[in-house]
Amino acid sequence: MSYTVTVRNDSRYWDGYGLIHTWLVLTDENDKPTGFSYFPVPGSGANGAVDDSEELRDRHFTENITLEISFEQHEQLIENIGIFKRSPPDYNVIPNDKFYNCTVAADAILQSAGINYLDGVQTPYGVAGRIKGFSVDLSFADKKGGNERPVTLLEGGMGALTTSPEMNTGDKTGEYCQHRHKIIHFIVC
Repeated sequence: MSYTVTVRNDSRYWDGYGLIHTWLVLTDENDKPTGFSYFPVPGSGANGAVDDSEELRDRHFTENITLEISFEQHEQLIENIGIFKRSPPDYNVIPNDKFYNCTVAADAILQSAGINYLDGVQTPYGVAGRIKGFSVDLSFADKKGGNERPVTLLEGGMGALTTSPEMNTGDKTGEYCQHRHKIIHFIVC
């Protein structure tokens, strides 16, 4: 058995499984899962929290993609999930250099091990498009033209990573995020 990381996503609001969300499931050579889900602590303002339980493996999803990774990448991901859990950044449905949402947090974890699959994606709708191969979500980009986003917390910087402007084909109509079917935020842009 190989090491893998699966990007899971629930991008359908009206499918009976609650609001949308992005999370990760890692497996080791024995198929033992480790999850990563970032969400706001209910009733705490901007405090974020991490769920790293095995239960995330069985959570309903509408899209997913599994990537084979090396042992070293797996270990780096596990280490950085622990760091993120011990000291989570603040949560905001609209991410920036101080605040993360579920999608940007998943990207930060992946990028900490050199996995750029979600680079430039900032919402579960963008993840759905990336997995299905038809769009990229740069709707919260910092600069006109939508080609930059904040460097992640685990990268330890304040600069910006770039994606190709011609990839900016995503369309944003709303942002939803959830944890275990509890409504957390809703905003229409």
